[in-house]
Amino acid sequence: MSMFSKSHLLLVIIIFLIFPFVCSGQGAVIRENFRGEKLKVYPDGRIEYFNGDPYEPTEEDGLITYPVFQGYIEPLDGEVSVNEVDLYKIAQRRSQLSSTAAELAQQRLTQAQENLQRLQDSYNATSGDEARRGILQKQIAAARRTLEQSQVQLNESQRAAQQDDQLVKKGGFIESFNQRVRENRLREANSQRIRSVSNQSYAQLIPLTNNTAASSFEDLMLRPPRRECRYAFDGQDAETGRYRRDLQPELLFSYTDERLRPYLQDKEYLVCEAYISSAGGFRYLTLNFTFAYPNAQEAYGFIDQNSVLTIKLLNGDVLNLRSGKMDRGQYNTVKKELTYSVYYPIDRSYIGLLKTSEVDLLRVFWSSGFEEYPIHQMDFFQRQFQCLGD
Repeated sequence: MSMFSKSHLLLVIIIFLIFPFVCSGQGAVIRENFRGEKLKVYPDGRIEYFNGDPYEPTEEDGLITYPVFQGYIEPLDGEVSVNEVDLYKIAQRRSQLSSTAAELAQQRLTQAQENLQRLQDSYNATSGDEARRGILQKQIAAARRTLEQSQVQLNESQRAAQQDDQLVKKGGFIESFNQRVRENRLREANSQRIRSVSNQSYAQLIPLTNNTAASSFEDLMLRPPRRECRYAFDGQDAETGRYRRDLQPELLFSYTDERLRPYLQDKEYLVCEAYISSAGGFRYLTLNFTFAYPNAQEAYGFIDQNSVLTIKLLNGDVLNLRSGKMDRGQYNTVKKELTYSVYYPIDRSYIGLLKTSEVDLLRVFWSSGFEEYPIHQMDFFQRQFQCLGD
């Protein structure tokens, strides 16, 4: 065999090792690279990223075709890049949440139907007691209204689930993402203008008049009292033997997808508590995520080791931390809650900014793609670092 033939054979073997075979049609085939990204490979060697499901191809004129992304993705701030595979995962998660909302709506409708039937049976079985029959009539009327509302909610949730499912299958989630990014930037620009005004002193905004008297009482809105520092642990670490301090976890944010809110009553779909630790001269941020619905694991997946956590400050600065471990989530059968606990080492160069700046939002990267959460406790880092004595 000639040298050219051997080299050619070796090249073919390498290509098939790097791009394992997934499925094929006439012309191009779908393969995966070592990062798990799906690619469309043509016979002439051209490669395009694939954004659809290889197991649900479309057929036109006898040829199997696949949706392929060709376009522009709005970049995220914080020097974190996303590609169409990331956005495809996010679209899949949204579709999963929509399906969950439709399932909950169906359950609510079934309960409303059963409740109405029970009341009607009670009314039919009641005779001679007009007062009782009058009460049951009012209850039946209320149950019918509940049934009608439940039917409307079911129709809306099923329609939303179908739209999100079609968005995944037919594409379009790229432009949907781009639109959300542009809208967020517009909102941020408007809020930045508002903050630039609010940062001015009151003397500049509202001139004092002659009949304004100085007060001996401090304005608690401007100068709230300092919270008491509470420690969950303060002593020698059992594993490392080093001195360690863990502050008490506190609520950082809560989040409920609007499609699920009508079915969770007063509960939040996701609650995140956080605290900062000091150990051996290093600082760590720990996030405890608690989902009120067990199917969240199907929608969100896991948090991988070294995955990014983006912290966006009110002043516009963006900081990126990386998780120190993987967490696939644990389900508590008693509380019926799904929990994740992940720690993020804090780079020393970030501490000065976090001590003096308020935080606006967190961007958490799940295995199903990232999600952004507005922060409730904007002075969280300032207070916790102050308690650690840094």
